Amino acid sequence: MLMGKRTTLYLVLSIHLISACSDISQDPGVTIERGQFSEDQRSEGEKYSSTEHVGSETILDSAIDHSVPEESEGYKIPSHPRIVLNLDTKLEWQAGFQDAYRRSTAETLLKRANRQLTEDLPRHPGEGKNVLNQSRLLMRRAYLFSFAYIYTGELAYKVRLWENLEAAGNFEDWGERKSFLATAEMMHGFSIAYDWLYSEWDEEQRLYLQNVLFDKGVKAGAKAYANELPGFAGWNSENNWNLVCNSSIAMASLALWGHKDPVLEANLKGALERLPRSIKSYQSDGGWKEGITYWNYGSKYLGRLLATLDYCFTGTTELVKVADGLKETGYFPIYLTSPTGYGFDFGDSEHRKYEPPILAFFARFFENREWQSFRRATSQPALDDLLFYWEGLESDVWKSMPLDRLFPDVGVATMRGSWDDPNSTFVGIKGGVNGDTHSHLDLGSFVFDAQGTRWVLDIPKERYSVPGYFKASPTGLRWRYYRSRAEGHNTLVIGRSATPDQNTLAKARFLEFFSGKTSAFAVMDLTEAYPSSQNIRRGIVLDDQRTVLVIKDEISLKKPESIVWSAHTKCSIEISVDQKSVTLKDGEKTMTVRVHKPNYGKWSVDRATPLIEQPQAKNSVNLGIKALRLRLQPRLKETIAVSFDSASNPLRESEWIHRKLEEWNGAE
Repeated sequence: MLMGKRTTLYLVLSIHLISACSDISQDPGVTIERGQFSEDQRSEGEKYSSTEHVGSETILDSAIDHSVPEESEGYKIPSHPRIVLNLDTKLEWQAGFQDAYRRSTAETLLKRANRQLTEDLPRHPGEGKNVLNQSRLLMRRAYLFSFAYIYTGELAYKVRLWENLEAAGNFEDWGERKSFLATAEMMHGFSIAYDWLYSEWDEEQRLYLQNVLFDKGVKAGAKAYANELPGFAGWNSENNWNLVCNSSIAMASLALWGHKDPVLEANLKGALERLPRSIKSYQSDGGWKEGITYWNYGSKYLGRLLATLDYCFTGTTELVKVADGLKETGYFPIYLTSPTGYGFDFGDSEHRKYEPPILAFFARFFENREWQSFRRATSQPALDDLLFYWEGLESDVWKSMPLDRLFPDVGVATMRGSWDDPNSTFVGIKGGVNGDTHSHLDLGSFVFDAQGTRWVLDIPKERYSVPGYFKASPTGLRWRYYRSRAEGHNTLVIGRSATPDQNTLAKARFLEFFSGKTSAFAVMDLTEAYPSSQNIRRGIVLDDQRTVLVIKDEISLKKPESIVWSAHTKCSIEISVDQKSVTLKDGEKTMTVRVHKPNYGKWSVDRATPLIEQPQAKNSVNLGIKALRLRLQPRLKETIAVSFDSASNPLRESEWIHRKLEEWNGAE
């Protein structure tokens, strides 16, 4: 079945659907005997096991026979499997693959599963500690071992999966009071294992999984919705927490659907009511304000929920339109990925290669060949490529996409020299809003790649465990940390102050964006970022067949202030005698950086440390990272022009250096 033949996305189930779901027949089917222990007979520390059923605190009275669909008034909930995986796909897996792509992908997944067979079981980290890493371990194995058993029929995968489920099921709790993300991901993993192998588990195993999932997952979700868990204002937020937690709660409800308990219906309804608030954060351009890491994280859970809803309710639901931009969102991780595979890691994103498997789902859901061909050509195979396999692929479609893209709502732009040459240029430019979740004071910052090297990098995020990191008010401790401040990014610092070095609520708009055959440029307005500014513009251009990068700043201030221009790098640096140019080196590769304006500008190299000491902030050491800087005299007006060129003796100086930013145009 080809999923999601839509031109716009609809998500939230209507009241009509939810009320219809509540009327779905609750056929008791096979009644499973209750456990022998009542709540008052069990010791406080007694744990679940596969041989001792849970006591009377468990609300699930019976298990229904899911071998037949649940129906009511034309609404039909499919039989298991129905969470991400559907029965047709499961049967295909069991029959084996005829095409080389899926056979190869399956063999890769089996190798991963085999390595996991002998790895340690999940272990609770201890009272008061975050369970999240163990939740993720369980979830990964639930997907991997379930697939391996379905595909091969080899009992070892099912046995080891069961041992993992028992180990995690015996945890005292799933950490809902420490971090509900841990509970959500554990709930997700148990839902997959229960649903995908429903017919393969025996009755005793099914009852165990049902009760553990209900007691430690579903009931925790109900507490969260009733505001009985501390610190969870994020339930109604616009960030990744909303997508992860609410999607997982909805999937658990649908996995257990059919049991006589109103909590399942209430949780499903609660999740679907809250999700649109975060889905709207994809904006009309498909971008995600929290950056590529959190796009990958939240979208993974949303996509798998959409796959589940699409299978469970296709053709029978009245849905409410919430985010047209979601049908554009596959372009966001694609354009934020450099030809080297590394992402434009602004904000709290991680510096690593990005190959988001969920892109396979969105490509099929929205029937976008560019996304799917990019995923196949540039990524290691993953289970999503089998779950959302799409036949008839045109393998080179992605190479014809425009080289540059602006995401105006999020305030991010990228430009590149080529799609399929790993040595070509790439520049990512950050505008947007400083006050967004997981943001830094980084308006105007950029990264630059060429020859397979990241010459200008975004310093890694600070550790989440440091004091006050998430205190992001204008006076919050977050803005005392070097890695969160403008001084720790590749942008301007104007004036000297221990207070935030950019306005914490400022917005930087893109004024111009041009994508041509031999060049591309962007101009942004940084005026709001600096309290003393009268007018500040930054222009960034890829020139000379997209091989040369030019950064130009035009600065007008209300009063004379010192100006520091910075670019951070891990490369070695050699400064010329006149200090007008530097040579960056990465092995045998070189990049020349020149200051063209002002004529008195001279380069210096600093350690990546605060310009002003911040004794309250426990800053991490930025090992191997250096700050290339221009320190300029206090003036009312200043123009800065810097070029990056792999040629040590260029034949000409870029004409963009001498044009005023208002004269930058698309003529080539």
